[in-house]
Amino acid sequence: MGSSEVKSSDKKWIYVWLAICLSFLLGMSFGYFIGNGIHRYCTYEGSDNNDVNQAKNETSVSDFPNSLPTLTTVSSVASSWHGTAHSSTPTNPTVTCPPNMIFGECTCRKTCDDPDGVSGCYNDCGETGTCVCPDGFLMKGNDCIPRTECGCFLSDADLVLSNGDKYVTTDCTSICYCSNDTLTCTHYECSQNEICREENGVRGCHCYEGYDGDCGTLNVNRDCYDIFQQGYTDDGVYTILPSDWPGAPFNVLCNMTSDGGGWTVFQRRIDGETDFYRNWESYKHGFGFFEGDFWLGNDQLHYLTQQGNYELRVDLVTSENMPLSQTYPSFRIANESEHYRLLLSNGDMGRTGMGYNNGRNFSTFDRDNDRCSKYNCAEQHKGAWWYGPTTWCNGCYWYDCGNILNDNCYTACSDSNLNGDYKGGNGQTIIWYKNASGRYCNIKYADMKIRPRQ
Repeated sequence: MGSSEVKSSDKKWIYVWLAICLSFLLGMSFGYFIGNGIHRYCTYEGSDNNDVNQAKNETSVSDFPNSLPTLTTVSSVASSWHGTAHSSTPTNPTVTCPPNMIFGECTCRKTCDDPDGVSGCYNDCGETGTCVCPDGFLMKGNDCIPRTECGCFLSDADLVLSNGDKYVTTDCTSICYCSNDTLTCTHYECSQNEICREENGVRGCHCYEGYDGDCGTLNVNRDCYDIFQQGYTDDGVYTILPSDWPGAPFNVLCNMTSDGGGWTVFQRRIDGETDFYRNWESYKHGFGFFEGDFWLGNDQLHYLTQQGNYELRVDLVTSENMPLSQTYPSFRIANESEHYRLLLSNGDMGRTGMGYNNGRNFSTFDRDNDRCSKYNCAEQHKGAWWYGPTTWCNGCYWYDCGNILNDNCYTACSDSNLNGDYKGGNGQTIIWYKNASGRYCNIKYADMKIRPRQ
């Protein structure tokens, strides 16, 4: 402090105290002096001495009462001294906001027309905040109103639609449009070739797989052979739609490599992870997984085989790891009212694994269609199949399967039981006719597939 020169920062305080004194002496507001005198001086902080002297010459104490154009509050002067506001949440007790609005940080302006604030961002509120609509409110013109009062507010969905947007209810029974801040809702429903779901973030009626455009043009194949004919040669899951099938296209497992390819697989046993001792409805609609054990479904099988003359191929692996295969030149399944009766041609093969099943009804433990008077064959064989009646269905037999679970004997409703218990024994396991002296038991692998006969 040895220098006689007064620092710029000290001069600030000299002017502040001078303004305070004059405000008391003259009975004028401290803000008047701050507004024109000290504020103008402080804006020269960091300038050279000539600038400071110029500021002092331009604004003398005697000029204060005559040179004050506006009233500037102390808070605004403090902000000017430091260049920017320091609060992360702007507040200004001297600012009175319109109804429903609060003083806050600059944000994108959300309006009834643009509830997401995509296009209405502020560009003139500076760094000290402005009056904004709080959460739950939107701007409509110059007013901040509750979002529920916007013309395109959907109470059921608790959202406000932007102009030009539409909304479809979760069940696709109603569709609402927003135009000029007015909401219009009408009845909405999907056609027979459409399904109500969300695709790419848009809910509505969308075409079933295989349909294009207005959902009137179908580009789905009838079976795996149609797909094979188009050059697809990889085994895997594909989508088909059999002729007259009343539902949507469905997925099937296609075998494109065995015996010329083009086979539609409808049954497979591979590891026993899926329980095949199921009721009528399960076999009607199908169950399991294409990666493991499955049954496609009796309804699907009926519509597939009504399209023409189909052949059946059965591939097996015995408990001794011996591969077996059997092909039947004609295979068809009747409808549900006829108990999914099996219509099978043996050709000239004689007695085979499924030879005695021709003409038999499909039976499950809860739908006994086997016409065997003494037993329910599905219960006896612990499966579901085209059982009985046979001359042995009311007898008592022990199968030569080498894995008899108990001392009970079992009826012989069929030479085959490919939907039996994978880990079962005696007549309840997976069996296949061998010859007059016995059957293959505890089959390790089985699949059944069909293809149009060429």
